[in-house]
Amino acid sequence: MTVRSFCNADLPHLVRLWNEHWSAIGPDPMIDMARLEQAVLARTFFAPDSLLVAESTTADSTEIVGWCLYYVDPHCPPTTVVAALCVNQRGDASAADDLLNAVECKSTAAGIECLCVGAIRDREFGLAGLC
Repeated sequence: MTVRSFCNADLPHLVRLWNEHWSAIGPDPMIDMARLEQAVLARTFFAPDSLLVAESTTADSTEIVGWCLYYVDPHCPPTTVVAALCVNQRGDASAADDLLNAVECKSTAAGIECLCVGAIRDREFGLAGLC
């Protein structure tokens, strides 16, 4: 499993994983690329390095199996908030662990000691309206 920062070509995979992830606990949210882009990526405060993707690589291919969006809480510094964490439903359980470990390492390197994670920890970043 490899964790890296977001790039524009990842958008269709993020949408697929969002829909797959949230469908596992309720009705299909069925967002599309335009809606995710407007809600998150087009915001003036969006930083591509705060959106991480997890890739699983086999001999034949590389597949994005999870992603997370995190930020430093402007209301409660120094706290890192994981606003979203989506993984596929095919058993790549280590993707969530690897993504959270990457956020923890980046936070620790930045001197942040508090990490807040939960179902849609979104105060102002556009994700809550997508569920």
